[in-house]
Parts: sequence; C-alpha cells; structure tokens
Amino acid sequence: MIISWGLTQHAVQVLLNTGCSVPLISTRITEQLNIPRIRRSKAAPLLNCLGKEVEGAGMENTEPLLLQH
Repeated sequence: MIISWGLTQHAVQVLLNTGCSVPLISTRITEQLNIPRIRRSKAAPLLNCLGKEVEGAGMENTEPLLLQH
C-alpha cells in the first residue's frame, strides 16, 4: 500500500480490519515517516471491542491521509 499526505508518499504494510469503526495509525509510523500529528487538548474517547475506553489513546490525530493499493 502507499500512504500519501500533501506531496509525500511512502510504501507501507497495513492490516485492514473491516470490523474497525475508526482508522488507526501507530505513533511509531507517524514518527518514522514524519507524518504531522495534531495534539488535542482533551482525548477523544476510543473504545475497545468490549466497549471500554483505551487508556492513553485519542490524544492525537493526523490530517486526512490517502491509503492506496
């Protein structure tokens, strides 16, 4: 897959989860590829499959990214 933002593109490996209600990208990948992140003042709640809030998640997001195959 190719991930794109602005004029930047990188080949990446992905795990597609059709049961997921929110697309996620790891902090490690955003750091490695220098994908700009936006820090929220308050975390957006992110729930796991049991409906419990995932601790430490939801504090950052990115601008829209394009994933292409």
